[in-house]
Amino acid sequence: MQVRLAITIIAFACLLVEARAVAETPCFAYLQDGDIYMACGDQTLRLTNRGDVSDFAVADDGSAVAVKYEYVVGRTKDSAGRLGDCDVLIYSLSSNAPPRTIRHSCSGLYATCGTVLLQGSTEEAEDVLARKQLRISGYRRFVCSRDRSVVAGWPRDGSHDFSVGEMSMRVVAPVAGGASVSPSGIVSYSTEGSNDNSLCELRPADKQICLKNADAFGAISVSDSGETLFTTHTDGGCFYRKHRVVKAHPPATGDDQCLGIAMWKPGADKVLVKELAEHPQWLTHGAVETLKSCAAKGKDCFGKG
Repeated sequence: MQVRLAITIIAFACLLVEARAVAETPCFAYLQDGDIYMACGDQTLRLTNRGDVSDFAVADDGSAVAVKYEYVVGRTKDSAGRLGDCDVLIYSLSSNAPPRTIRHSCSGLYATCGTVLLQGSTEEAEDVLARKQLRISGYRRFVCSRDRSVVAGWPRDGSHDFSVGEMSMRVVAPVAGGASVSPSGIVSYSTEGSNDNSLCELRPADKQICLKNADAFGAISVSDSGETLFTTHTDGGCFYRKHRVVKAHPPATGDDQCLGIAMWKPGADKVLVKELAEHPQWLTHGAVETLKSCAAKGKDCFGKG
């Protein structure tokens, strides 16, 4: 009896550790000037120091980070001799294994469906952690909850209709610029790509709620608490140099609009949380602890390899 009780207690403790690892935090990762950073309240950690990162995605449990390096000039060859404009490297944060180059592709990286996907508008999604393609019936490009019970995306028939559901897909918007599904299944998406677009949230049992004139673009990330991070335009003039965004002082006619990361939750206005930054991703406890340990090793937590 005591042995059985001890086994039960150990099993319960393991479940608590696992649950904590994938529970969300108020921390998020983002891109700025071609490098990856992590923000937790007032604290900011720089995770890379290269200036050439164009995209990234952190695994839910923090076991790995996928990083895309895009080449502005010149092309590279992979081990098979194929030319490409991007390197996509997978860094293991749970072992000392060297980074793995999966292919030279400029498709987008998405932390979704309980893994990290590499997918473009016409290609099959590739699960870069499981090293295989991931297909969901009816969709050519998609995002989903951790257990994949809630799916949202764009149909395989080539239409732009943004749809939700797997067995019975229903169209929720004629066009969507970007989308995210929280681990438990909250769907967030931006409508067509103009500056006066809307940002909408759809919960499994509720009607969708939208923020009008959101001016959302690029990657977005929604949490289980219903807070969506997204890139938006900000005040002032900026100019862009490769992966860098530089604020003009003073602003002048002909400057481009600046950008930053904003946060929105239904019932509130959007709030700017990080200037001159983009590509936000909410992080779990497991990911935060792993990235903190990685950052403590030096100024470039996972070098290019």
